[in-house]
Parts: sequence; C-alpha cells; structure tokens
Amino acid sequence: MFDVPDEETVELAAGHGLGLVHRGSHPDRMGRAEVSWTALVFER
Repeated sequence: MFDVPDEETVELAAGHGLGLVHRGSHPDRMGRAEVSWTALVFER
C-alpha cells in the first residue's frame, strides 16, 4: 500500500473532468492501527 493524500487524487481527477461527490473514511477492518481507508467517489 502507498500513502496517497486525498487532495492529490482529487486534483488529478479534476484534471480529467471529474468532480468529487463523496469522501468517506474508516479504520482498517482487520484491526491494523497503522492502516486506514478513504473512499472517494467522483462523477463526470
């Protein structure tokens, strides 16, 4: 896994005509304290 900032992904998506419609996050479902997940949803 790679740590990628949300904003970097949002900016790259915007450059391709996509807009952010939802941003959510949650802890790792396997209980790893150092891992978290972010879901980004885009639309054109």
